[in-house]
Amino acid sequence: MKNLSAVNFSFLLQGLFVAFMLMFVFSIILTILTVVSDWEESTVVLNLFNYLSIVTGAAYVGKRCLSKKWLNGLLVGAGYLLILTLLHSDQSIILHWVWVKQFLITAGIGVFGGLLGGIFSQ
Repeated sequence: MKNLSAVNFSFLLQGLFVAFMLMFVFSIILTILTVVSDWEESTVVLNLFNYLSIVTGAAYVGKRCLSKKWLNGLLVGAGYLLILTLLHSDQSIILHWVWVKQFLITAGIGVFGGLLGGIFSQ
């Protein structure tokens, strides 16, 4: 019987890379839209693109992992928010309820993406 690790850190890093690169592309598109037109960005659109990036990165990991796809997706979502928080350089925000709520949302979206990737890997 093979000893399969539940978490593959190489795939996790690849999933986080996919999520951040997709968010980079989305931010360039939004920047061009705001410069060219009179459209103003909104938090709904920004959150939607963040969540779409997390789902894509988690689905990538879920498709590549052999087991515990939901756990790997959860870690992509949680890691994404933790990295963004560290880049924001205000770690005291972690103690606020709003951050905890956002953490639970991104982790849940990561679970969904991991499961979605697992479904499409079959």
